[in-house]
Amino acid sequence: MEAATTIQVEPETPVAKKEPEPNPRLRSLQQKLEALEKVSTFDPDIEAIKAKTLEEIEKLLNPFATKDFENQTAVEIIQAGNNLAIWHTLSNDEKVKILPLLVERITVRSGVVESIELKLSN
Repeated sequence: MEAATTIQVEPETPVAKKEPEPNPRLRSLQQKLEALEKVSTFDPDIEAIKAKTLEEIEKLLNPFATKDFENQTAVEIIQAGNNLAIWHTLSNDEKVKILPLLVERITVRSGVVESIELKLSN
C-alpha cells in the first residue's frame, strides 16, 4: 500500500501562501555552472559538462518543459508545481496526466470536496 497524506478542505477558510523553499541542488548546480563559465580556455569536455549542468538546472526550474514528469516522484512534481507560472504553461491534457501522479483519492460529500489524499511517492 502506498503512503498518502490527507489535506482537509474546509470551505471559507483562508489559506496562507507559503513560498517554496530554495532548492539546494539548484543552487549547487548554478554555482557549478558559474565556475565552469569562468574557464577561459575552450575544452570540448568542459563544454559538455556546461551543457549537461545547464540542462539539469532547466529541468529543476521547469521539469514540465521536458515532458518527463511522468517519471518524477509526486514530491518532485509538487515542488515544481509550487511555481504556479509553470503550472499555467501546461495544456489541459498535460494537467490531466499529472494529477493522477499526485492524488491518491478525493472524497466528495454532498457535492463538496471533503478531503484530498496526496501520494507521497509514485
